[in-house]
Amino acid sequence: MTELFSANVLYLNVTEDYTNWAGFKITFKEAIDVQLLQDVVRRSFRRYPYFSEKVVFDGNKYVLVTNDKPFVVYTDKDGPLDILGPGNNYYQIRMTVSDNILDARFFHGLTDGRGFSKFIKSVLYEYFSILNADAPDVPGVVLLDSKITDDELGDPFLNRDVPAQQDREQDNKAQKDQKDAKLFRLPLTEQADGNTYSFQIRMDEQQFMKYSRNVDGSPNAVIALLMARAILSEHPEASDEIVAGVAMDERTALERPESHLSSITLILLRYKKKMETMPLTTQATCFRGMIIAGSDPDKVRSGFPKSIGFYNMLNSIPSFADRKKLASMIVSARANEDTFHVSYIERSCFGELEQYIESLYSIVEVKGNSMMIEINSLKGSFFINIMQGFSSDRYVRAMIRQIEQESMSCTIDKSEVLAPMSNDLVMF
Repeated sequence: MTELFSANVLYLNVTEDYTNWAGFKITFKEAIDVQLLQDVVRRSFRRYPYFSEKVVFDGNKYVLVTNDKPFVVYTDKDGPLDILGPGNNYYQIRMTVSDNILDARFFHGLTDGRGFSKFIKSVLYEYFSILNADAPDVPGVVLLDSKITDDELGDPFLNRDVPAQQDREQDNKAQKDQKDAKLFRLPLTEQADGNTYSFQIRMDEQQFMKYSRNVDGSPNAVIALLMARAILSEHPEASDEIVAGVAMDERTALERPESHLSSITLILLRYKKKMETMPLTTQATCFRGMIIAGSDPDKVRSGFPKSIGFYNMLNSIPSFADRKKLASMIVSARANEDTFHVSYIERSCFGELEQYIESLYSIVEVKGNSMMIEINSLKGSFFINIMQGFSSDRYVRAMIRQIEQESMSCTIDKSEVLAPMSNDLVMF
């Protein structure tokens, strides 16, 4: 039995209409052998035991225990999506196959995109090795018979030394300065209906990287900048800051590079109206500089005391209902720090597995007037998924105009509705 520490805030924040799932939608060149994939995933749990644990309520808290039920790969005909609950045999990951498309999702309290990507890469390596009777060359793949490292297990936030008081005071001042600025929030163009709307855009990798280098940017900085400009073009009257929350992997700062737990913080990139008159190269340089500064391990570690303080306080509250209320307050505060999110951890390195893949898009649950942009790079393409809790495509179209104004091309692969997932955690 494993008691939760840092991830507890995410488990406690699960509600009837919000599960906090993420994952990948991978389109292959040929139909998927569902039975073989299921067999491989079940075997993979011996190497990745933490992906087979289920959530149990012991009367006053959530704990993780070994799941003795079989993992099932479902087809799109198997009914509504379920995660955490009985419809998924209580697993925290769910896989659904529709012909040649794999929809692989996970609960965000279990892991993050980087942690799940490692697992998926191992599964696909084993799957295609068996299917083709030949092991593909995949750099850095974790083999299912390899040893579990110490880095993978345990909570990296437990028993951690914190920076000196002076460092914390400096960080608190920076946070106060940020709060004093007014944040522009996307107005709801249509009534949110609980669904996540996905707009999947493909760009040529060589063209996009050349452009990024020419403007002194990086992929996440450039996408964040273009969307900020797109939003401002739709709201020229806006005087508040448009803020892009760029996801940053904390594993280096935690000194736990192989940790399977969700280890993500946000770097806030602030687009002020006066920046509009600056040369675009200057704008991109500013955003890239903010990412570099925010990614410095010492800077990241300076935020640990606040996080650890929240975790300690949360886990010390006797009442389960009160813990849920505090968790909701923490998550809501984090959600209100930016106008939209951008996530691009690193280029996907699937090696010879790429020959079997047509596209790879990250997917994530989004509610209300929130927007999430997920970026993946594979097979000479950038796969950019813009997800939001409302159906209007005005910001997507504005983003495409920004891309085309910079003499780049893009293609909308697909627009679809990602239906919500049900769950069966205890609610108070």
